[in-house]
Amino acid sequence: MQYLRFGSVEQAYAGAEVILSAGAFRSPHILMLSGLGPAAELEKLAIPVRVDLPEVGKNLQDHIHARVRCELTQPLTFAPLPGEDKAAAARVYETSKTGPLASNFLEAGCFVNSRPDVAYPDLQLFLFGNLTPEYPEAGQVSRHGMALTAYVNRPRSTGQVTLSSADPLDRPRIDPGYFSDPDDLRCLVAGVHWNLEILYGHAFDDIRGVELSPGINIRDEAGLADFVRRTASTTWHPTSTCRMGIDTTAVVDPTLRVNGVSGLRVVDASIMPTIVSGNTNAPTIMIAEKAADLIHHS
Repeated sequence: MQYLRFGSVEQAYAGAEVILSAGAFRSPHILMLSGLGPAAELEKLAIPVRVDLPEVGKNLQDHIHARVRCELTQPLTFAPLPGEDKAAAARVYETSKTGPLASNFLEAGCFVNSRPDVAYPDLQLFLFGNLTPEYPEAGQVSRHGMALTAYVNRPRSTGQVTLSSADPLDRPRIDPGYFSDPDDLRCLVAGVHWNLEILYGHAFDDIRGVELSPGINIRDEAGLADFVRRTASTTWHPTSTCRMGIDTTAVVDPTLRVNGVSGLRVVDASIMPTIVSGNTNAPTIMIAEKAADLIHHS
């Protein structure tokens, strides 16, 4: 294995196995740079093909979400408080465990169906105890408010990770393929409907302020679909680009060994055959625990 150290290329040799755990973007990136990937794509970049693995970098899945956002009529959240009020809130929390700092900022969550005929929930909802930006790049918000988000649990859309060049210092190209299957858009619009129903429940009557997103005048399906397409974003749950399976096109086998190569395993969320119907952190820890057991007993 070659790596850069203080600007110099060095080499390391494995005594038993190499464990690749660079995530759903970088694990396929490293495999392809090493000649393990779709042969035609590697040949275009003059990378010697060691093993033709056509699904390396393919099948990218992510939970895409959209947020309903509303101002609050009372100063109940921590972030917008001026400095002296933040200090006072810290003192209140230290003494009584109450006040704005008593919130974990992700107050509640649930799983719901996007339509009655769904066999098991295909949406996950969250209530943020602060006013998040409409989308991650929008910057911090300086007003008291709350946000309700929904994401598609089992997206049908898939994207891909490909090489931008043969230079390992160049970033890979990432195409998430969001809404390439239109049912994901339908599902997420249903999630916005769910969160609007929650927002306008009686529990929030005393504190509900101006609706910021999608906006009080947007309630028709076309308007909500446009809102979702304009503001939907990642939940940072990328998976499945080094898919595990028992078929001939799977990237890794059930023991996480890369097919066609000896002494190499992939251990991260990229090996999920399909994305899980919820947050990916705990399942990724489970993958690591299982991999440790497999390696220990090999």
